[in-house]
Amino acid sequence: MARPDRARRAAGRRGARADRGLRPPLPAARRRGRPPARLAARRRARGRHRRGRAALARHPGARHGRRPARRPVGPAGPRDAVRPRRRRAGRRHRRAQRRGHLPRARRRIPGDRPQPGGARRVTLAIPLAQVQLRDRSQGTCESRNGFCPDWIADNWDSYVDPAVRHALLVALAVLFGFAIAFGLALLAHRRRALVAPITAVTGVLYTIPSLAFFLVLLPVTGRGITTAVIALTAFTLLIIFRNIMLGLDNVPDEARDAAAGMGMTDRQVLWKVELPLAVPEIVAGLRVAATTSVGLAALAFFAGAGGLGGAIYADLTFKSNIVVAGGLCLLLAALFDALFVGIERLLTRWRRAVPA
Repeated sequence: MARPDRARRAAGRRGARADRGLRPPLPAARRRGRPPARLAARRRARGRHRRGRAALARHPGARHGRRPARRPVGPAGPRDAVRPRRRRAGRRHRRAQRRGHLPRARRRIPGDRPQPGGARRVTLAIPLAQVQLRDRSQGTCESRNGFCPDWIADNWDSYVDPAVRHALLVALAVLFGFAIAFGLALLAHRRRALVAPITAVTGVLYTIPSLAFFLVLLPVTGRGITTAVIALTAFTLLIIFRNIMLGLDNVPDEARDAAAGMGMTDRQVLWKVELPLAVPEIVAGLRVAATTSVGLAALAFFAGAGGLGGAIYADLTFKSNIVVAGGLCLLLAALFDALFVGIERLLTRWRRAVPA
């Protein structure tokens, strides 16, 4: 039986060789392309499943793809409720949570556990209330830190007492300073050798920093209006003394000679001739001393004397407060200047007299 089969196969090979030249050539085999993405994914999944089954075959007791439990599950207590297990988030969901695209679940706060009777501690009440108040005040003028006329009108009464106290400090300082400087000027006018020492002493007092002067006087006089008045008076001495001496020295010699020719004494010449002619220079010194004291009195707050300095330093970051308190200081300076200008015009009517 083997020989006829061999003969039959040999005859077939001979016929194939004979017909090789007559048959058309077969097309070349094409190279298999890459499978589609879905098929590739299925193949990878099949590979993973096969590897998992192989691992289970090697280790029959192991469970592929499961993590060990974090804690043993015991019977539910009276306070704990058995919650159904939620489905774990997929890989894409976890990535989106890391990037901030999806909201995370609210984490439990240690003190926010259920209490017996259904009560729950409210641990976020105060922060939430603060956030709500902040959100409500975002649109107000105070929150924008701008110029708020409504706020100024509502709080105007709180600036009246500091302004009055500020004006009182300046008035007392100028009054005491004028009294001391006037006496020193009259003494130096008769004894010219005292001009240089008095000028030097008052100059040293004027060069002391105002805040340091207040702090030096605190152990001696204590906190209060006395410390502020002493320091402000010392700052006015140099200005007023020099202007009084300048006014007396600028009196014309002809006026003195005419007064002496009329039979006036030296005291009469001083009070009726020299001082009236020196009024413009004296008032100019008072104007400078008053406006300077208005600015320095703002620092009297550190000596416990109050004034507008307390209102300014109460809220340095609020613009409306700075505008009101600073504007009142400027207004006081302008009022004192206008007051002394009016006094000068009343005392120097002879300067406006028109010769006939």
